[in-house]
Amino acid sequence: MKNINKALYEGTGINKFQESFFSLERSMQRFGKSAVHVGGFDTVAKSAWNMVGKTGSAFAAVGSSFKGLLTTLGGSALLFGGASFGALEFFKHFSQDMVNISRSSERFGLKPQVFQGLQFAAEKAGIPVEKFDRMLRKLSVSTGHAFRGQGDALMAFSALGINVSSNGKVKGLDQVLGQVLDKLHGKSATFRNQVLSILVGTKGIELGNLIKFGSAGLKKEMARLKEVYGTLDPAAIERAEAFNSKWVDLSWALKGVRDAAGSELIPVITTLTTDLTNFFVTNRDK
Repeated sequence: MKNINKALYEGTGINKFQESFFSLERSMQRFGKSAVHVGGFDTVAKSAWNMVGKTGSAFAAVGSSFKGLLTTLGGSALLFGGASFGALEFFKHFSQDMVNISRSSERFGLKPQVFQGLQFAAEKAGIPVEKFDRMLRKLSVSTGHAFRGQGDALMAFSALGINVSSNGKVKGLDQVLGQVLDKLHGKSATFRNQVLSILVGTKGIELGNLIKFGSAGLKKEMARLKEVYGTLDPAAIERAEAFNSKWVDLSWALKGVRDAAGSELIPVITTLTTDLTNFFVTNRDK
């Protein structure tokens, strides 16, 4: 490091990559004025260049500001302050949750509140929501097969003494799940594993406390969810769907800004990194 520090202090060899910083500044100014007209972009460019100097301390600052610059170009700080973007992130997660509940419950033929209640009960039983959703998806397929009189699912439901149809229509998935849990209660681990591997694609031990809950426990936890969470407003799902659509618009707009910046700046940044590498190789201690 002795030779490099000396070269930085005296300015020896620094002229080579100094021009690269000038090129970066010019490119950023062109981008700020003509590419996207983002307010404050010229300030970012000038701030980056102002960090360039011929002393060791200034050179160290260049590395820090350069990293910050790339972070700015790669994220949304170019357009939003941290607080406002954090708020957007909050609403993004809210909207995604609502949209997932809406689409999943529709796929399972359940009301959103019922689907939420099943997820809540599963979490209480120590089953991760993602895993429970996969189980429910498999149970839905198995129920459909049994209703049509097809395959192993029909035999598994028959072994439990469960008829998945009522008045010529398939029963609700929440009702089927409750009946499966009731019928499995008190059965041997071997029997549970055989049946559940067919119906939900998992072993009995993984359902654990949910089997202990039974249908009565499911109803109890669903009622508890209404106490601690409240009632899901259908309008909230509609608003979330609308926000999610606008969020996708915003995400792609930001990608456009990022890609425009990258297209404009990557050639000069490539030259800059090459010159910096050559500087360190030339001036390192032998």
